[in-house]
Amino acid sequence: MMLDLMCLDEYEDDEAGQKERKREDAITQQNTMQNEAIYIYLYRLYILYRFIYIYIDYIYYIDLYISIYRLYILYRFIYIYI
Repeated sequence: MMLDLMCLDEYEDDEAGQKERKREDAITQQNTMQNEAIYIYLYRLYILYRFIYIYIDYIYYIDLYISIYRLYILYRFIYIYI
């Protein structure tokens, strides 16, 4: 009789351990999915940042080129008419 009770206790402990492992595995999987989602989100933000940075840089150089061209036109005007 005592032997049967011990086996039953061990079975309950084993079952509780399995439930705990399943719960930990589910939490680990959920954390992994959240980490991957955050990584994808951050990567998209980085791509957007690079696009905006390149676009602003492009606009800056176009503006710089136009300014230099205007100075050149002004120089030519002054050189020709003065």
